[in-house]
Amino acid sequence: MSKKIVFKFCGGCNPSIDRLELRKKLVQEMTQFGWEIVRNGDDKGDLLIIINGCQTACMQNGQETHHFQEIIIAGESVNTCPTKEEDICKTILDIIGK
Repeated sequence: MSKKIVFKFCGGCNPSIDRLELRKKLVQEMTQFGWEIVRNGDDKGDLLIIINGCQTACMQNGQETHHFQEIIIAGESVNTCPTKEEDICKTILDIIGK
């Protein structure tokens, strides 16, 4: 059985990273490891990745979560740790153990 991943995005009002390109790279990498991308963000998943374009991180889950694990990207940071844009994908793969 594949693991399910859900993506949520901020509104993109002041992005310092390319949110859509980052998602594209993550999808390419994670599907190779058996992850299934859930198209409806309201569905439950094993992993929720929230992609905020800047450090403000206005998009937070803010709800009771049904996800096993959450990762929050806020501009050039992952889970509040400074991370260069080109290293975000690798950092996330390291977090999930790939």
